[in-house]
Amino acid sequence: FTTEEGSTTFAILIGTKWDYIEIVSFLPFTCDKSKFIDLSLAISATNSTLADGNFWLDITDGVSAFKLIAVCQDSLISTGLVKYMIEMTLYTVNEYGYKFYKLANDKMTLQEYMDFIENS
Repeated sequence: FTTEEGSTTFAILIGTKWDYIEIVSFLPFTCDKSKFIDLSLAISATNSTLADGNFWLDITDGVSAFKLIAVCQDSLISTGLVKYMIEMTLYTVNEYGYKFYKLANDKMTLQEYMDFIENS
């Protein structure tokens, strides 16, 4: 999704030391400190419902992202795994990211977000 601050971006990282692949998708907004608690609660509630991956908020600069990791120790990274990880990342960021943006910018209340999570 896109905001006035930019568009969602993501990076694919391959760790050779521990044999893993990681996809990080940075959300296209920064959160003001005054909204850290609301966004942290929303992220925590969301993470408890996800089968794969998790959102995080860096409280030093207000940057948030979604991260998905797969360990591939002693095996090759398949194209099927990479495709799944990209699709899951795109779906999850599209499903929740814009709502996080609305919450961080006073366009949605924390209660409205929690109602969304409860009814999803």
